[in-house]
Amino acid sequence: MSLFTLPRDRVRRKRYFKRLSNIVLIVVVSTATAYVITRPVGGPGFHPSAAVRAALEKHNNGASTNGGVQVTDAKLSRTSSAEPFRDGSDKNPARSGYKLSPGPYKVSEVGNIILHDAQRNKDLHMRVFYPDAAGKYPVIVFTYGGPSQVVRNMWQGGSFLFNEFLAQRGFIIFSIDNRGSMGRGHAFQEKLYHNVAVQELADQRDGVAYLRTLSYVDGERIGIWGWSYGGHMTLHALFEAPQDFKVGFAGAPVSDWLQYDSIATERFLGLPKDDPEGYRRASPLNFVSGLEGKLMIGQGTGDDNVHLVNTMLVLDEAIKHGKNIEIVLLPGRGHPASDPVGRIYLMKRVAAFFEKNLQGN
Repeated sequence: MSLFTLPRDRVRRKRYFKRLSNIVLIVVVSTATAYVITRPVGGPGFHPSAAVRAALEKHNNGASTNGGVQVTDAKLSRTSSAEPFRDGSDKNPARSGYKLSPGPYKVSEVGNIILHDAQRNKDLHMRVFYPDAAGKYPVIVFTYGGPSQVVRNMWQGGSFLFNEFLAQRGFIIFSIDNRGSMGRGHAFQEKLYHNVAVQELADQRDGVAYLRTLSYVDGERIGIWGWSYGGHMTLHALFEAPQDFKVGFAGAPVSDWLQYDSIATERFLGLPKDDPEGYRRASPLNFVSGLEGKLMIGQGTGDDNVHLVNTMLVLDEAIKHGKNIEIVLLPGRGHPASDPVGRIYLMKRVAAFFEKNLQGN
C-alpha cells in the first residue's frame, strides 16, 4: 500500500495516521537539529559591545600587517564566565544548573575576525579564552577544521571544559572556523572540495598572524590541538607550518585518507584513481619529515572510526626520518576514548605536555 493511499479499514487507517505522524515528527526534529547545529555565531544584528570594542582597540591598536595578512577588524561579543549561553540559560536540561567555574581566567569572547589580502577577503568566526592576569601568554589553538564547526553558541562538552581548564593553567585558548567549515553556506564550505587541508591550514595560519599582532600573546609559543579531523589538522600544522606551531596534540588523527571510510572521504576527494594528487596532498602522513616541534598523539586501540593504523603509519614515518613523537595508547578504547578513567588519564598527560613544552614547567 502506498503511503499516500488512505486505507478504508478503521484499524489500518489508525496505523496509517500514526505512521504518518511519526514521519512528520522525524522531519521536524531533523530540520530543527540541523538548524541549531549549523547556524552561524554571527550574522545580522550581531554587534559587539562598546566595552569589547574598546578592549580590542587597546590590545590591537588598529590595523596591522603580519605574514602578508592585514588584520583590519575583529568583532567580538562577550559572554559572562558565569553564563555559558548568551541569554544566561542552560539549554541542556541534562546539565541544569551548570555554570562555568569562576576562574582564574577572564570571560570568553566570541565573534568575527576579518582578514584581508590580495586573494582572500572573508570574516571568520573565532573564540578566545584568556587567563585572568596581566602578562604575555602562550597560545593553544583548538581546531577541528573540515566540515564541522568549533565556534558555536552552545554546550560543547568535554573539549570546552578542557579548554577552560587550560585557560586556568595560564594559556590563551584560540579557535577560528576556517573556510570549509559548515554553517556558512555552500560557497564557504566548498573550499574543502578536492582541496582538503589546504585552505583550512592557510586560514589557521592567518589566525596565528592575527594573534601575533596582540601585545599579550607570545608569538613564539603557539601550540595546537584537536581530535579526529582536528587531530588530522594538528598533524598538518606541525608538519607543514613548524614556524607557526611549536607544540601539538593530535587525538585519534586521520593520517592517510586511503585508510578512512569512503562515504566521508569521497565526498570531498572523489575516487583515489581520479585525484591521486589530492589524496597525497590531503594526507599528513606524506609530510612527517617537516616535523620540528613537539608532537603527542593519543588514541584508543579499539578505535573503529579512525583505525589505529593511522597512528602507526605516522610513527613508522617518524622512525624513518628520525623524528621523535610521543604516543599515548588507551587499551580497548574507541574513537572518543570517553570513559572517565581513560579520558582523565589522557588529558592530564596532554595538559602536562603543553605545560612542559610551551611554558617550560
